[in-house]
Amino acid sequence: MNNNDSIHDLDDKEVEIMLKYVPEYTVENAKNIKNKFAQKARIKHKKIPFKKLALVGVIASIVFATTLVYAGIIDINRIYEIVFGEDSEYIESHIEPLVEANESTPSHGNGNGGTYGNLVVNEAPLSIQSEYDGIVMKLISAINDENILRIFATVTDTKGDRLSDSLDFTSWGLSQGYGGNISVIDYNNETKTAILMITSLGDDHQGNATLKINGFSTGREFLENLPESNINIGELIKGHTPKIITQDDVWKRGGGGVNDMLYEESQLLKFDEMDIKFDNVDMFSISNIGFVDGLLHMQVKAMLDETAAVDGYYIKAKFVNSENEIVYDPEQIIYFESDKKYGYESYGKRPHETYAEIIYEDITKPEQLYDLSLVIDYMKSPKLSEANWEFSFLIPEKVTTEYNVERDVYINGEKLSLDMISLSPIGITVHLSQDISSNYNHSDVVHVEYLDGTIVKLDQSSVHTYENESTLIFGGNIIQIEKVKVIVINGEMINVR
Repeated sequence: MNNNDSIHDLDDKEVEIMLKYVPEYTVENAKNIKNKFAQKARIKHKKIPFKKLALVGVIASIVFATTLVYAGIIDINRIYEIVFGEDSEYIESHIEPLVEANESTPSHGNGNGGTYGNLVVNEAPLSIQSEYDGIVMKLISAINDENILRIFATVTDTKGDRLSDSLDFTSWGLSQGYGGNISVIDYNNETKTAILMITSLGDDHQGNATLKINGFSTGREFLENLPESNINIGELIKGHTPKIITQDDVWKRGGGGVNDMLYEESQLLKFDEMDIKFDNVDMFSISNIGFVDGLLHMQVKAMLDETAAVDGYYIKAKFVNSENEIVYDPEQIIYFESDKKYGYESYGKRPHETYAEIIYEDITKPEQLYDLSLVIDYMKSPKLSEANWEFSFLIPEKVTTEYNVERDVYINGEKLSLDMISLSPIGITVHLSQDISSNYNHSDVVHVEYLDGTIVKLDQSSVHTYENESTLIFGGNIIQIEKVKVIVINGEMINVR
Protein backbone atom coordinates (compact mmCIF):
# COMPACT_ATOMS: atom_id res chain seq x y z
CA MET A 1 0.00 0.00 0.00
CA ASN A 2 1.09 3.60 -0.45
CA ASN A 3 3.09 4.53 2.61
CA ASN A 4 4.30 8.10 2.31
CA ASP A 5 3.71 9.18 5.87
CA SER A 6 6.71 10.07 8.00
CA ILE A 7 6.07 9.12 11.60
CA HIS A 8 9.43 8.69 13.31
CA ASP A 9 13.18 8.43 12.88
CA LEU A 10 13.99 4.75 13.33
CA ASP A 11 16.10 3.35 10.52
CA ASP A 12 14.32 1.91 7.50
CA LYS A 13 14.95 -1.76 8.27
CA GLU A 14 13.73 -1.44 11.87
CA VAL A 15 10.62 0.30 10.59
CA GLU A 16 10.06 -2.48 8.05
CA ILE A 17 10.46 -5.30 10.58
CA MET A 18 9.35 -3.87 13.88
CA LEU A 19 6.27 -1.90 12.93
CA LYS A 20 4.68 -5.29 12.24
CA TYR A 21 4.50 -5.70 16.00
CA VAL A 22 4.27 -2.26 17.55
CA PRO A 23 0.82 -0.63 17.49
CA GLU A 24 0.31 3.05 16.60
CA TYR A 25 -0.23 4.12 20.20
CA THR A 26 1.54 5.44 23.23
CA VAL A 27 4.53 3.57 24.55
CA GLU A 28 2.69 2.86 27.80
CA ASN A 29 -0.40 1.43 26.13
CA ALA A 30 1.65 -0.50 23.61
CA LYS A 31 3.22 -2.45 26.47
CA ASN A 32 -0.20 -3.99 27.09
CA ILE A 33 -0.52 -5.40 23.57
CA LYS A 34 -0.08 -9.16 23.82
CA ASN A 35 2.04 -10.33 20.96
CA LYS A 36 5.07 -12.52 20.85
CA PHE A 37 7.43 -9.84 19.71
CA ALA A 38 6.60 -7.55 22.61
CA GLN A 39 7.08 -10.45 25.03
CA LYS A 40 10.40 -11.57 23.57
CA ALA A 41 12.09 -8.32 22.62
CA ARG A 42 13.23 -5.78 25.15
CA ILE A 43 14.49 -3.31 22.59
CA LYS A 44 14.80 0.22 23.91
CA HIS A 45 13.29 2.43 21.21
CA LYS A 46 13.42 6.18 21.27
CA LYS A 47 10.22 7.50 22.77
CA ILE A 48 7.86 7.55 19.80
CA PRO A 49 4.35 7.99 21.10
CA PHE A 50 1.33 7.18 18.97
CA LYS A 51 3.70 5.21 17.58
CA LYS A 52 2.63 -3.22 10.43
CA LEU A 53 -7.28 -8.90 10.77
CA ALA A 54 -7.25 -12.04 10.66
CA LEU A 55 -9.82 -13.80 9.10
CA VAL A 56 -15.60 -20.98 6.94
CA GLY A 57 -16.98 -22.84 4.45
CA VAL A 58 -20.00 -24.10 6.42
CA ILE A 59 -22.87 -22.03 7.76
CA ALA A 60 -22.35 -23.15 11.35
CA SER A 61 -18.76 -21.93 11.34
CA ILE A 62 -19.76 -18.53 9.98
CA VAL A 63 -22.37 -18.13 12.69
CA PHE A 64 -19.77 -19.11 15.29
CA ALA A 65 -17.29 -16.47 14.14
CA THR A 66 -19.96 -13.79 13.80
CA THR A 67 -21.34 -14.18 17.29
CA LEU A 68 -18.10 -14.44 19.27
CA VAL A 69 -18.27 -10.84 20.45
CA TYR A 70 -21.99 -10.79 21.15
CA ALA A 71 -21.97 -14.14 22.97
CA GLY A 72 -19.39 -12.81 25.41
CA ILE A 73 -16.59 -15.10 24.28
CA ILE A 74 -14.64 -12.01 23.31
CA ASP A 75 -14.66 -9.20 25.86
CA ILE A 76 -14.47 -6.25 23.49
CA ASN A 77 -14.51 -3.78 26.37
CA ARG A 78 -11.30 -5.33 27.70
CA ILE A 79 -9.76 -4.98 24.24
CA TYR A 80 -10.56 -1.27 24.20
CA GLU A 81 -9.04 -0.93 27.66
CA ILE A 82 -5.82 -2.62 26.49
CA VAL A 83 -5.54 -0.14 23.62
CA PHE A 84 -6.84 3.10 25.12
CA GLY A 85 -6.16 2.63 28.85
CA GLU A 86 -8.26 2.78 31.97
CA ASP A 87 -10.50 5.59 30.69
CA SER A 88 -11.59 3.58 27.66
CA GLU A 89 -15.28 3.72 28.69
CA TYR A 90 -15.43 7.29 27.44
CA ILE A 91 -13.82 6.28 24.13
CA GLU A 92 -16.31 3.43 23.62
CA SER A 93 -19.15 5.86 23.00
CA HIS A 94 -17.18 7.16 19.99
CA ILE A 95 -16.35 3.73 18.53
CA GLU A 96 -18.83 2.72 15.82
CA PRO A 97 -19.84 -0.92 15.13
CA LEU A 98 -19.28 -1.95 11.52
CA VAL A 99 -22.36 -3.51 9.94
CA GLU A 100 -23.00 -5.71 6.95
CA ALA A 101 -25.90 -4.62 4.75
CA ASN A 102 -27.37 -5.28 1.33
CA GLU A 103 -29.55 -2.21 1.39
CA SER A 104 -29.40 1.54 1.93
CA THR A 105 -27.31 2.73 4.85
CA PRO A 106 -27.28 6.10 6.65
CA SER A 107 -25.33 8.69 4.71
CA HIS A 108 -22.20 10.37 6.00
CA GLY A 109 -22.52 12.80 3.14
CA ASN A 110 -19.64 11.32 1.14
CA GLY A 111 -20.71 7.88 -0.05
CA ASN A 112 -19.64 6.40 -3.36
CA GLY A 113 -23.13 5.38 -4.48
CA GLY A 114 -26.22 7.31 -5.44
CA THR A 115 -28.17 9.29 -2.86
CA TYR A 116 -31.80 9.19 -1.83
CA GLY A 117 -32.83 11.73 0.76
CA ASN A 118 -30.45 11.27 3.64
CA LEU A 119 -29.51 7.73 2.55
CA VAL A 120 -26.71 6.46 0.40
CA VAL A 121 -27.52 3.55 -1.89
CA ASN A 122 -24.32 1.57 -2.08
CA GLU A 123 -23.26 0.36 -5.50
CA ALA A 124 -21.95 -2.83 -3.89
CA PRO A 125 -23.20 -4.52 -0.71
CA LEU A 126 -21.16 -4.02 2.40
CA SER A 127 -19.19 -7.11 3.39
CA ILE A 128 -17.46 -7.08 6.76
CA GLN A 129 -16.75 -10.83 6.91
CA SER A 130 -14.56 -12.97 4.68
CA GLU A 131 -13.44 -16.62 4.75
CA TYR A 132 -10.46 -18.45 3.28
CA ASP A 133 -9.92 -22.19 3.83
CA GLY A 134 -11.78 -22.23 7.14
CA ILE A 135 -10.17 -19.07 8.51
CA VAL A 136 -12.75 -16.34 9.08
CA MET A 137 -11.99 -12.68 9.48
CA LYS A 138 -14.68 -10.27 10.67
CA LEU A 139 -14.52 -6.50 11.07
CA ILE A 140 -16.13 -5.47 14.37
CA SER A 141 -15.83 -1.73 14.92
CA ALA A 142 -13.85 1.37 14.05
CA ILE A 143 -12.99 4.83 15.28
CA ASN A 144 -12.00 7.56 12.84
CA ASP A 145 -9.74 10.16 14.41
CA GLU A 146 -8.24 13.17 12.68
CA ASN A 147 -5.22 11.35 11.24
CA ILE A 148 -5.75 7.68 12.11
CA LEU A 149 -8.52 5.22 11.28
CA ARG A 150 -8.48 2.28 13.72
CA ILE A 151 -10.40 -0.87 12.79
CA PHE A 152 -10.95 -3.71 15.27
CA ALA A 153 -11.45 -7.24 13.92
CA THR A 154 -11.45 -10.92 14.82
CA VAL A 155 -9.86 -13.81 12.98
CA THR A 156 -10.78 -17.42 13.79
CA ASP A 157 -9.45 -20.74 12.55
CA THR A 158 -12.49 -23.02 12.41
CA LYS A 159 -10.68 -26.03 10.94
CA GLY A 160 -7.33 -26.29 12.67
CA ASP A 161 -4.70 -24.53 14.76
CA ARG A 162 -2.89 -22.38 12.20
CA LEU A 163 -2.97 -19.06 14.06
CA SER A 164 -1.03 -17.81 17.08
CA ASP A 165 -0.09 -14.64 18.91
CA SER A 166 2.76 -14.18 16.40
CA LEU A 167 0.23 -13.76 13.59
CA ASP A 168 1.23 -11.34 10.86
CA PHE A 169 0.10 -10.58 7.32
CA THR A 170 2.22 -10.83 4.19
CA SER A 171 0.56 -7.93 2.41
CA TRP A 172 -2.58 -5.85 2.77
CA GLY A 173 -4.08 -2.70 1.40
CA LEU A 174 -6.88 -0.27 2.21
CA SER A 175 -8.39 1.80 -0.58
CA GLN A 176 -7.92 4.93 1.52
CA GLY A 177 -5.11 6.33 3.63
CA TYR A 178 -1.38 6.13 3.04
CA GLY A 179 0.22 3.53 5.26
CA GLY A 180 -0.27 1.84 8.60
CA ASN A 181 -0.01 -1.56 10.22
CA ILE A 182 -1.92 -4.53 11.64
CA SER A 183 -1.37 -5.53 15.27
CA VAL A 184 -2.46 -8.56 17.29
CA ILE A 185 -4.02 -7.24 20.49
CA ASP A 186 -5.00 -10.59 22.00
CA TYR A 187 -5.08 -14.29 21.11
CA ASN A 188 -7.27 -17.00 22.65
CA ASN A 189 -5.91 -20.54 22.32
CA GLU A 190 -9.23 -22.17 23.22
CA THR A 191 -11.30 -20.43 20.54
CA LYS A 192 -8.36 -20.12 18.08
CA THR A 193 -9.29 -16.46 17.74
CA ALA A 194 -7.12 -13.38 17.48
CA ILE A 195 -8.25 -9.81 18.04
CA LEU A 196 -6.63 -7.40 15.61
CA MET A 197 -6.33 -3.69 15.16
CA ILE A 198 -5.79 -2.26 11.68
CA THR A 199 -4.28 1.22 11.70
CA SER A 200 -4.51 3.38 8.60
CA LEU A 201 -2.88 6.82 8.50
CA GLY A 202 -4.33 9.85 6.76
CA ASP A 203 -6.82 12.64 7.35
CA ASP A 204 -9.23 11.87 4.51
CA HIS A 205 -10.89 8.58 5.49
CA GLN A 206 -14.54 8.81 4.44
CA GLY A 207 -17.35 6.98 2.67
CA ASN A 208 -17.06 3.40 1.46
CA ALA A 209 -13.71 1.63 1.65
CA THR A 210 -12.38 -1.72 0.51
CA LEU A 211 -9.81 -3.79 2.35
CA LYS A 212 -7.79 -6.68 0.95
CA ILE A 213 -5.46 -8.94 2.93
CA ASN A 214 -3.26 -11.43 1.12
CA GLY A 215 -1.48 -14.18 3.02
CA PHE A 216 -0.44 -14.54 6.65
CA SER A 217 2.50 -15.81 8.63
CA THR A 218 3.15 -17.24 12.09
CA GLY A 219 6.23 -18.23 14.02
CA ARG A 220 8.24 -15.05 13.75
CA GLU A 221 10.38 -14.54 16.81
CA PHE A 222 12.91 -11.91 17.82
CA LEU A 223 15.96 -13.35 19.59
CA GLU A 224 18.51 -11.12 21.28
CA ASN A 225 21.89 -11.19 23.00
CA LEU A 226 22.82 -14.63 21.69
CA PRO A 227 26.53 -15.26 22.51
CA GLU A 228 28.88 -16.04 19.63
CA SER A 229 31.73 -17.34 21.80
CA ASN A 230 33.57 -19.04 18.92
CA ILE A 231 34.02 -15.81 16.94
CA ASN A 232 36.98 -13.68 18.01
CA ILE A 233 36.73 -10.43 16.09
CA GLY A 234 40.08 -9.19 17.37
CA GLU A 235 41.86 -12.23 15.92
CA LEU A 236 39.99 -11.98 12.64
CA ILE A 237 41.15 -8.40 12.16
CA LYS A 238 44.82 -9.23 12.71
CA GLY A 239 46.68 -9.49 9.44
CA HIS A 240 43.55 -8.89 7.38
CA THR A 241 43.45 -5.85 5.12
CA PRO A 242 40.03 -5.79 3.45
CA LYS A 243 39.41 -4.40 0.00
CA ILE A 244 37.14 -1.35 -0.10
CA ILE A 245 34.34 -0.54 -2.56
CA THR A 246 32.04 2.44 -2.99
CA GLN A 247 28.28 2.52 -2.73
CA ASP A 248 28.17 3.02 -6.49
CA ASP A 249 29.37 -0.58 -6.88
CA VAL A 250 26.24 -2.03 -5.21
CA TRP A 251 22.49 -1.46 -4.99
CA LYS A 252 21.69 0.03 -1.58
CA ARG A 253 18.29 -1.16 -0.38
CA GLY A 254 17.95 0.68 2.92
CA GLY A 255 19.34 1.23 6.37
CA GLY A 256 19.90 4.07 8.75
CA GLY A 257 21.06 5.04 12.21
CA VAL A 258 22.27 8.05 14.13
CA ASN A 259 24.73 9.28 11.50
CA ASP A 260 23.12 10.20 8.19
CA MET A 261 26.45 11.11 6.64
CA LEU A 262 27.73 7.58 7.17
CA TYR A 263 24.64 6.21 5.48
CA GLU A 264 24.98 8.51 2.50
CA GLU A 265 28.76 8.59 2.00
CA SER A 266 30.53 5.70 3.75
CA GLN A 267 32.56 3.31 1.68
CA LEU A 268 31.91 -0.43 2.11
CA LEU A 269 33.87 -3.63 2.59
CA LYS A 270 34.35 -5.83 -0.47
CA PHE A 271 31.84 -8.62 -0.08
CA ASP A 272 32.70 -12.32 0.40
CA GLU A 273 36.33 -12.00 1.44
CA MET A 274 35.40 -14.14 4.46
CA ASP A 275 32.82 -16.77 5.34
CA ILE A 276 32.59 -16.98 9.15
CA LYS A 277 29.56 -18.95 10.35
CA PHE A 278 27.53 -17.96 13.39
CA ASP A 279 26.81 -20.53 16.12
CA ASN A 280 23.21 -19.48 16.66
CA VAL A 281 21.81 -19.09 13.15
CA ASP A 282 22.54 -20.65 9.76
CA MET A 283 20.91 -17.89 7.75
CA PHE A 284 23.71 -15.36 8.39
CA SER A 285 27.52 -15.37 8.18
CA ILE A 286 30.30 -12.76 8.40
CA SER A 287 31.45 -12.00 4.85
CA ASN A 288 34.12 -9.42 5.74
CA ILE A 289 35.42 -7.30 8.60
CA GLY A 290 37.89 -4.47 8.97
CA PHE A 291 38.39 -0.73 9.24
CA VAL A 292 36.97 1.62 6.61
CA ASP A 293 37.99 5.28 6.84
CA GLY A 294 39.06 4.65 10.43
CA LEU A 295 35.81 3.01 11.62
CA LEU A 296 35.16 -0.67 12.26
CA HIS A 297 32.85 -2.32 9.73
CA MET A 298 31.38 -5.80 10.03
CA GLN A 299 29.71 -7.12 6.91
CA VAL A 300 27.07 -9.83 7.38
CA LYS A 301 25.68 -11.91 4.53
CA ALA A 302 22.13 -13.23 4.63
CA MET A 303 21.07 -16.28 2.65
CA LEU A 304 17.48 -15.34 1.83
CA ASP A 305 15.07 -18.19 1.26
CA GLU A 306 11.60 -17.65 -0.20
CA THR A 307 10.17 -16.57 3.15
CA ALA A 308 12.87 -14.04 3.96
CA ALA A 309 12.90 -12.69 0.39
CA VAL A 310 9.22 -11.79 0.75
CA ASP A 311 9.01 -11.02 4.47
CA GLY A 312 12.37 -9.39 5.21
CA TYR A 313 15.19 -10.09 7.65
CA TYR A 314 16.99 -8.42 10.54
CA ILE A 315 20.33 -8.87 12.33
CA LYS A 316 22.48 -6.75 14.62
CA ALA A 317 25.85 -7.57 16.20
CA LYS A 318 27.04 -6.02 19.48
CA PHE A 319 30.17 -6.23 21.64
CA VAL A 320 29.82 -7.06 25.35
CA ASN A 321 32.19 -7.37 28.31
CA SER A 322 32.60 -10.27 30.73
CA GLU A 323 29.50 -9.11 32.64
CA ASN A 324 27.49 -9.33 29.42
CA GLU A 325 27.05 -5.55 29.39
CA ILE A 326 26.87 -3.90 25.99
CA VAL A 327 30.01 -1.87 25.35
CA TYR A 328 29.64 -1.13 21.64
CA ASP A 329 26.38 -0.97 19.72
CA PRO A 330 26.44 -0.18 15.98
CA GLU A 331 25.61 3.38 14.94
CA GLN A 332 24.72 2.53 11.37
CA ILE A 333 23.56 -0.42 9.25
CA ILE A 334 23.53 -0.26 5.46
CA TYR A 335 21.68 -3.00 3.56
CA PHE A 336 22.76 -3.68 -0.01
CA GLU A 337 22.76 -6.15 -2.88
CA SER A 338 25.99 -7.11 -4.62
CA ASP A 339 24.09 -7.54 -7.88
CA LYS A 340 22.01 -4.53 -8.89
CA LYS A 341 19.41 -6.72 -10.62
CA TYR A 342 17.97 -7.53 -7.19
CA GLY A 343 16.85 -3.94 -6.95
CA TYR A 344 14.04 -4.85 -9.34
CA GLU A 345 10.92 -6.45 -7.90
CA SER A 346 10.96 -9.30 -10.41
CA TYR A 347 14.31 -10.42 -9.02
CA GLY A 348 14.15 -9.05 -5.49
CA LYS A 349 11.61 -11.62 -4.28
CA ARG A 350 13.71 -14.56 -5.47
CA PRO A 351 15.94 -16.39 -2.96
CA HIS A 352 19.44 -14.87 -3.09
CA GLU A 353 22.31 -13.51 -1.00
CA THR A 354 22.15 -10.02 0.46
CA TYR A 355 24.37 -8.00 2.78
CA ALA A 356 24.24 -5.78 5.87
CA GLU A 357 27.18 -3.44 6.52
CA ILE A 358 27.28 -2.83 10.29
CA ILE A 359 29.30 0.27 11.23
CA TYR A 360 30.71 1.03 14.70
CA GLU A 361 31.56 4.71 14.89
CA ASP A 362 33.11 4.38 18.38
CA ILE A 363 35.54 1.58 17.45
CA THR A 364 38.60 3.03 15.73
CA LYS A 365 41.38 0.58 16.68
CA PRO A 366 41.65 -3.19 17.27
CA GLU A 367 42.76 -2.76 20.89
CA GLN A 368 39.26 -1.67 21.85
CA LEU A 369 37.99 -5.18 21.16
CA TYR A 370 40.34 -6.93 23.56
CA ASP A 371 38.44 -8.86 26.27
CA LEU A 372 35.15 -8.26 24.50
CA SER A 373 32.89 -10.89 22.95
CA LEU A 374 30.22 -10.83 20.27
CA VAL A 375 26.46 -11.21 20.73
CA ILE A 376 23.78 -11.01 18.04
CA ASP A 377 20.11 -10.12 17.74
CA TYR A 378 18.15 -11.53 14.84
CA MET A 379 14.64 -12.16 13.61
CA LYS A 380 13.61 -15.79 13.18
CA SER A 381 11.73 -16.14 9.91
CA PRO A 382 8.06 -17.12 10.09
CA LYS A 383 6.05 -19.68 8.14
CA LEU A 384 4.13 -18.12 5.25
CA SER A 385 0.61 -19.29 4.36
CA GLU A 386 -1.47 -18.42 1.32
CA ALA A 387 -4.78 -16.66 1.89
CA ASN A 388 -7.02 -13.94 0.52
CA TRP A 389 -9.69 -11.91 2.28
CA GLU A 390 -11.70 -8.98 0.95
CA PHE A 391 -14.03 -6.52 2.70
CA SER A 392 -16.21 -3.53 1.93
CA PHE A 393 -17.39 -1.26 4.73
CA LEU A 394 -18.62 2.23 5.54
CA ILE A 395 -16.09 4.37 7.40
CA PRO A 396 -17.53 6.06 10.52
CA GLU A 397 -17.62 9.83 10.70
CA LYS A 398 -14.64 11.52 12.31
CA VAL A 399 -14.78 11.99 16.06
CA THR A 400 -12.91 15.29 15.73
CA THR A 401 -14.01 18.91 15.79
CA GLU A 402 -11.94 21.36 13.77
CA TYR A 403 -11.19 24.95 14.82
CA ASN A 404 -9.73 27.54 12.46
CA VAL A 405 -6.98 29.34 14.35
CA GLU A 406 -4.89 31.25 11.79
CA ARG A 407 -2.37 32.71 14.20
CA ASP A 408 1.32 32.42 14.98
CA VAL A 409 2.23 30.09 17.86
CA TYR A 410 5.60 29.07 19.27
CA ILE A 411 6.13 25.45 18.26
CA ASN A 412 9.41 23.54 18.26
CA GLY A 413 11.19 26.66 19.54
CA GLU A 414 10.11 29.00 16.75
CA LYS A 415 7.06 30.98 15.81
CA LEU A 416 5.06 29.09 13.19
CA SER A 417 1.84 29.81 11.36
CA LEU A 418 -0.90 27.60 12.80
CA ASP A 419 -3.85 27.14 10.45
CA MET A 420 -6.18 24.78 12.28
CA ILE A 421 -6.50 22.63 15.41
CA SER A 422 -8.53 19.42 15.61
CA LEU A 423 -9.83 18.17 18.95
CA SER A 424 -10.82 14.54 19.61
CA PRO A 425 -11.13 12.22 22.62
CA ILE A 426 -7.74 10.72 21.72
CA GLY A 427 -5.77 13.94 21.40
CA ILE A 428 -5.34 17.19 19.55
CA THR A 429 -3.87 17.71 16.09
CA VAL A 430 -2.02 20.85 15.11
CA HIS A 431 -2.06 21.52 11.35
CA LEU A 432 0.95 23.37 9.91
CA SER A 433 1.50 24.59 6.38
CA GLN A 434 5.16 23.51 6.35
CA ASP A 435 7.31 20.42 6.84
CA ILE A 436 9.04 20.33 10.25
CA SER A 437 9.56 16.55 10.50
CA SER A 438 13.33 16.64 9.96
CA ASN A 439 14.11 18.76 13.02
CA TYR A 440 11.14 18.32 15.34
CA ASN A 441 12.46 17.87 18.91
CA HIS A 442 9.26 16.81 20.78
CA SER A 443 9.80 19.51 23.42
CA ASP A 444 6.44 21.29 23.13
CA VAL A 445 4.33 21.46 26.32
CA VAL A 446 0.64 20.97 25.61
CA HIS A 447 -2.45 20.45 27.78
CA VAL A 448 -6.18 21.09 27.79
CA GLU A 449 -8.08 22.83 30.56
CA TYR A 450 -11.65 21.84 31.45
CA LEU A 451 -14.43 24.23 32.42
CA ASP A 452 -13.94 23.24 36.08
CA GLY A 453 -10.21 24.01 35.95
CA THR A 454 -9.01 20.42 35.59
CA ILE A 455 -5.76 20.12 33.60
CA VAL A 456 -5.24 17.15 31.26
CA LYS A 457 -1.63 16.87 30.13
CA LEU A 458 -0.85 15.75 26.59
CA ASP A 459 2.81 14.86 27.00
CA GLN A 460 3.22 12.45 24.10
CA SER A 461 3.75 13.74 20.60
CA SER A 462 4.27 12.53 17.06
CA VAL A 463 4.84 14.28 13.76
CA HIS A 464 3.25 13.25 10.46
CA THR A 465 4.22 14.79 7.14
CA TYR A 466 2.44 14.49 3.82
CA GLU A 467 2.92 16.60 0.70
CA ASN A 468 5.27 19.04 2.52
CA GLU A 469 2.78 19.82 5.29
CA SER A 470 3.19 18.56 8.86
CA THR A 471 0.66 17.73 11.51
CA LEU A 472 1.60 17.36 15.16
CA ILE A 473 -0.46 14.99 17.29
CA PHE A 474 -0.45 15.44 21.08
CA GLY A 475 -1.95 12.79 23.34
CA GLY A 476 -1.26 10.48 26.23
CA ASN A 477 -4.58 10.90 28.07
CA ILE A 478 -8.24 10.60 27.14
CA ILE A 479 -9.92 13.99 26.57
CA GLN A 480 -13.57 14.50 27.49
CA ILE A 481 -14.14 16.95 24.70
CA GLU A 482 -17.42 18.45 25.92
CA LYS A 483 -15.60 19.69 29.04
CA VAL A 484 -12.71 21.43 27.25
CA LYS A 485 -12.44 25.17 27.71
CA VAL A 486 -9.03 25.97 26.22
CA ILE A 487 -6.07 24.26 24.59
CA VAL A 488 -2.69 25.50 25.84
CA ILE A 489 0.39 25.17 23.61
CA ASN A 490 3.66 26.30 25.19
CA GLY A 491 1.74 28.71 27.41
CA GLU A 492 -0.43 30.19 24.63
CA MET A 493 -4.16 29.67 25.17
CA ILE A 494 -6.50 28.80 22.30
CA ASN A 495 -10.18 29.07 23.18
CA VAL A 496 -12.32 26.25 21.77
CA ARG A 497 -15.67 27.12 23.37
